[in-house]
Amino acid sequence: MRMIATFTMLLASVLLALPAVAADMPEENAINGRQGEMLLRAYHLGALVAMVKKEVPYDAEHASRLANNLKLLQQMDLASMWMQGSSTDEYPDETRALPKIWAEDSDFAEHGEEIDQHINQLAEVAGNGLDELAPAVKDVAQSCKGCHDDYRAE
Repeated sequence: MRMIATFTMLLASVLLALPAVAADMPEENAINGRQGEMLLRAYHLGALVAMVKKEVPYDAEHASRLANNLKLLQQMDLASMWMQGSSTDEYPDETRALPKIWAEDSDFAEHGEEIDQHINQLAEVAGNGLDELAPAVKDVAQSCKGCHDDYRAE
């Protein structure tokens, strides 16, 4: 458990330090930051999915910690990592972020708000047992998938 917290804090520190490095290669650093954030999300959500699938035993305390870490990521202001000019058009070998994220008619921000709502709900119920955890995890996963389906290249 301490290793998870240490890893999370270390990665968060790296993500927060990106602006100092970003002056040299802002788009590449934004891409790296996004990928780091997504790895953190995948790690935490993946551990919750494993509990729901009963691949690992359900642990209320651990589930709550994982969900609250996802909530913490949602609360961070990571907008600088989503800078225009850092899509597959400009960096096809480095990112899968489609340029339509930044289009005027994009509903990308609405996807983020939906994920926020589902993660907040997940954090509220994660420690209440598998019966409440499972649908909340499913909602978060479907929100993530919806955004990836619309805004991430294959």
